[in-house]
Amino acid sequence: MRMPIAYAINDGYTKPLMAQLVALYEHAKKETIYDLYILNYQLKEENRKLITNLVGELKTEAKVTFLDITDAEYKQIPLLGQWPKETDFRGFLPRLLPDIDVLLYLDADTLVIEDLAHLMNIDLDGYYYAGCRDIFDHNKQILNLACVESNHKVVDLVLNYNYINAGVLLMNLAYLRQNNFSQDFLQVLKKGVDAQVLGCPDQDVINYLAIKDGVNRIYYLPANYNSLYLFGAHHKEQRITFDAESATCDDLKFHAGIARRNQLVRDPSLIRDKIIIFHLSGLSPWRSTRPRDEFVPMFKPYADRVGLEIPPLKKRYQNTNFHIIKNSLRGKNIYKLHRKIKVALLFALGVGFVLGLISTISIGT
Repeated sequence: MRMPIAYAINDGYTKPLMAQLVALYEHAKKETIYDLYILNYQLKEENRKLITNLVGELKTEAKVTFLDITDAEYKQIPLLGQWPKETDFRGFLPRLLPDIDVLLYLDADTLVIEDLAHLMNIDLDGYYYAGCRDIFDHNKQILNLACVESNHKVVDLVLNYNYINAGVLLMNLAYLRQNNFSQDFLQVLKKGVDAQVLGCPDQDVINYLAIKDGVNRIYYLPANYNSLYLFGAHHKEQRITFDAESATCDDLKFHAGIARRNQLVRDPSLIRDKIIIFHLSGLSPWRSTRPRDEFVPMFKPYADRVGLEIPPLKKRYQNTNFHIIKNSLRGKNIYKLHRKIKVALLFALGVGFVLGLISTISIGT
């Protein structure tokens, strides 16, 4: 079975993507062929060749197509804070791929460790996309977008629907084209940025557009299709495990969270699947700023295959005398120290004044 998969990257994400592609293809069944569509803006030719050559080695039948965002399209995308424009490229997919009806979009910080071809059998008739409920509810942003658009249809629905994480999306491109999704995506994104009501720009818009007419058009997948490991999962031999007899309080909270994320799953049989898509997020092994190293042993074999260096973990908190002194001399910390000293002096003066007043009264009497 052929299955189209899309990613959005820049030059800096070439090697991380390549490492993930090794895992993607090597965990696929023999009969599965993943055809890749790489959303990009001015990706260097050398990086295109690296990706194309790697895929050719991993699966000779697979195709790699680079979807080049034009200068005009790139300029149309509003910039918001730390979010790179590449994260919004997925909004163009229905228009850029007119001959494809269903496609899986994956963030470039995901790791696939099972075959995914069965996802193509999901009936998305009447649904925009299939995705997993996020760890956090961002319903406030959806209400804010509705206010910006003077749209009252979503008010009742938004209180009960499950906000999804857009890092893993099985997209019904045919249905999205029928509803002018690419055009609406860009328009709502601009409105949201101008009104300063977005938290996760592309994700907020993707959620809003799925319910904007008062009908929830999201097909919910279980949490194991978008395992947000950063927020509490524990792995053993590349699988989530849970032993009720020895479970800690944190374990119980985590698995309660999983159950919560699975409340609206359309096909309960999918819940029994093994973990197949890890969302590395802030624990991405190629980042020295990652808070922990749990994913490094799992990811490093794939990184080594493509020459991706795993940097040592950068220590966030230094306790040596040198770093304590250095940290105390930062402008922000000096200001905090100044305020503390000022408050302490005022307090001391106040206490001194009161004691002096009491002493004067005592002498007078």
